[in-house]
Amino acid sequence: DLALSLLDRGQAQAAGAVAADIVAPETVLDMLIDRRFDAITTAAADRYDLGKVAVRRLAALRAASAAAPDKLKGFNAIVSALLSEGRPGEALALIDDAIKRARPADGAHSTFTDLDELNWAYDLRSRALLLLGRGDEALASMKAGAERTENGQSNVSQQLNLGELYVHLDRPAEALDAIKTVSPDKVSAYGRMDREGVRAEAFAQLHDRAGLAASLAYMKAHADEAPAWLIEVSIETGDTEGAAQTTIRMLADPIQRPQALELVQDAIVPDTAPDYLKRFHQGIAALRERPDVKAAIDRVGRVMVVPLMTNQL
Repeated sequence: DLALSLLDRGQAQAAGAVAADIVAPETVLDMLIDRRFDAITTAAADRYDLGKVAVRRLAALRAASAAAPDKLKGFNAIVSALLSEGRPGEALALIDDAIKRARPADGAHSTFTDLDELNWAYDLRSRALLLLGRGDEALASMKAGAERTENGQSNVSQQLNLGELYVHLDRPAEALDAIKTVSPDKVSAYGRMDREGVRAEAFAQLHDRAGLAASLAYMKAHADEAPAWLIEVSIETGDTEGAAQTTIRMLADPIQRPQALELVQDAIVPDTAPDYLKRFHQGIAALRERPDVKAAIDRVGRVMVVPLMTNQL
C-alpha cells in the first residue's frame, strides 16, 4: 500500500525501496499482475521472479521454524506455503509429523507451547488431503479442527470451513448441517457472506430454488463484503453473466482490484484435486476469455501462468 501511494506521487525510486522488503510470493504476484506496479517490477525483474521469491520465502520460514522449534505456528506457516505452491504431498508429511508432536500417542507432554495453533494444523492437513483427492480423510481432519475451540469460543471459522468442504465434495445436506449453529449475528460481515455462500452452493446442489434465491439475494445485497464469494457461487450455479459483471466491478475498484486479478490468473490445480476445484478452474478460464472481462483485465492488469494456487481453496 505504501509503495502504491508513492507511485501515485511519482516517487518510483522510493516506492521500489519500500517494495524491496516484500517477501510473500502472493504479494509479489499482486504487483506483477497489476499495471500500477510496472515501474517497480520491470526495473528489478530478477527480484520479482515468482519462482525465486517462493524459494526464498520457504527457506526463510524453515529457518525461522528451526530457530523456534517449540512453535507449532512455524510448521503451519511452512505447510501453508507448500500448499500455496501446489505441493500437498510435502505439506501433508510435514503437518502429520507436527500433529504427532503436538499430541504424542503415548500421552507424553507436547513439545509445542502454542497448542492454540493445533486447530489450524488440522485445517491445513485437511486442505492437503483434499488436494490429494482424499476427501473422506480431509473431512475427518477438518472435523477434528472444528471441534476445538477458537480463542476460547466456539470454532465458527472452521465450522464454516467444514460446511464449505462438504459442498466441495458434493454433500450439500451435510454442509447445511455443519453450519446450522453458526448464527449470523455472531460472525463478521465476511463470515455472513461465507455462511450464505455455503448455503447457496448447498441449495443449488439440492435443487432448492427458493433457498438458492434467498441466499443469492443476500449475497448480491452485500457483495462488497466478499465479492469473490459471489463470483464463486455464480460460476457454480451457471450464472456466467453475474460472475462477469461482479469481476468487472472489482477490477474497476482500486481496492478490490488485487483480489479480482488474483482470481482470474491461470493458477495451479493439481491433477489429484477434487472435481469441484477443477470445475472452478475451468469456470475461471472461461470467465477471463469473455471479451468484456478480457478488456477489463487488460485495462488494469494482465494474466500470467502462475506457479501458485490463487483463491482456489
